[in-house]
Amino acid sequence: MKPSFHFSFLSDAEQITPQTTLQSFCHRNSLSDLRKLLHTWLSETLSANDTIYDDTHHRADLLYLYNELHRLLDTVFLQYDQ
Repeated sequence: MKPSFHFSFLSDAEQITPQTTLQSFCHRNSLSDLRKLLHTWLSETLSANDTIYDDTHHRADLLYLYNELHRLLDTVFLQYDQ
């Protein structure tokens, strides 16, 4: 199934069977390392000067995305890290 969006980082084969990409991702990465990386990105971004995250609304958007990425990672690992 082709994605409904214009551009994809997935190869044609990965677009047909995206489960293999998720399985490969889980085998190459540990959930704890990914959580640490997300936390580092968030901390570095919020502590940097002169970013769009100086605005409260942008910080809220970032925190929302941060939490959603954690939920996504947990879901992927529950499904494919067996």
